[in-house]
Amino acid sequence: MSRLARKLIGQEELAARHGTDLKIQQAINQIVIADVLDGILVAGRDGRVFTGNPAARRMLGLDGDAGFRLDEVAALAPIAQAFGAWLLAPAGAAAHVTVKPWHADGPGWRGRLDQPAHLKLRFARVDTPDEAAERCVIFLQDVSAIENQAQQLKLASMGRLTASIAHEVRNPLSAIGHATALLAEDLTGPTETRLLKIVGDNVVRVNRMVEDILQLSRKVQPQAEPVRLGAFLAELKAEFSEIHGLADDMLWIGEAGACEVRFDALHLREVLLNLLGNAVRYASGQPASIRIFAARDGARCRELHVQDDGPAITPQVRAHLFEPFYTTSSKGTGLGLYLARELCLNNEAMLDYEYRFDGAMPGPRTLSGRFVITFARPAAG
Repeated sequence: MSRLARKLIGQEELAARHGTDLKIQQAINQIVIADVLDGILVAGRDGRVFTGNPAARRMLGLDGDAGFRLDEVAALAPIAQAFGAWLLAPAGAAAHVTVKPWHADGPGWRGRLDQPAHLKLRFARVDTPDEAAERCVIFLQDVSAIENQAQQLKLASMGRLTASIAHEVRNPLSAIGHATALLAEDLTGPTETRLLKIVGDNVVRVNRMVEDILQLSRKVQPQAEPVRLGAFLAELKAEFSEIHGLADDMLWIGEAGACEVRFDALHLREVLLNLLGNAVRYASGQPASIRIFAARDGARCRELHVQDDGPAITPQVRAHLFEPFYTTSSKGTGLGLYLARELCLNNEAMLDYEYRFDGAMPGPRTLSGRFVITFARPAAG
């Protein structure tokens, strides 16, 4: 009995030491998890969130961190759909989603996010002895700050360039274009004609870049009057299809009904022409290979999507997509999408490239990319 008692006392002391070590380790883990920049959510297979660290609450605009399902909040639906798709294919790559600004306030629930968040999601399954209590960890990385920093650096450089570009570039460019036109009248040989065409094409390209840069400094106040999307898009389709010689069924316009948006009509036309011009380059040319459709909230049109059936833009390219002077095309200036976003901001709207699941949770296995214009809320009247 004495030996047994000594053995029990030793085991009790060992358990106490292990318990102290475990508490210390838990305290360290809590500090590390609370201080990391990446968001961490612990969720069940049904999407119910059990806990989350401060970074996750900040990224998603949550005032609480547990007791709700991801698909219960409309703004968090992209995360719920990406999580559902990962459950079907756990070996899938990381997902990139956008969480839109949202605000909710009610009994037992409060949340607010004022700016869109671009998130890179990774998932991991926790080994648990009971399958019914299975837990998964969702890692959230906010790439918005990285994108904004890169854009600010380019804007600072562009601001210094804009100050002197009119006199330093535009006047010599005009002289080159005029001299090229005079030479074209005298030189008619095939070699000279080809070389003059190369010079003329590059003069036009540089001049367009100059015009785009100068336009950045012209903050024209928009005439934000209600625009009926149905008639506006029908007219735009007819004009664009005729200019580019498209088949009647290549550009598909979704039913917009009597939806009205608060946007300067000329600005909206310029934005959509820019997006459609990009879509034509990558679309297959098949029926409905380019699609424009509205997402509605009741009678209000809250989003306008522009999508083509070409390859989706990779997340690496998307991170730089709206930076000035960034382009993947040899014929582009890298300012079209930046100017389109600026026009949207002038009209209290937002332009972004988003990856969406076309379906409810758990959704399909793949994401599809598209440009999304998020309109301003109607003015209170």
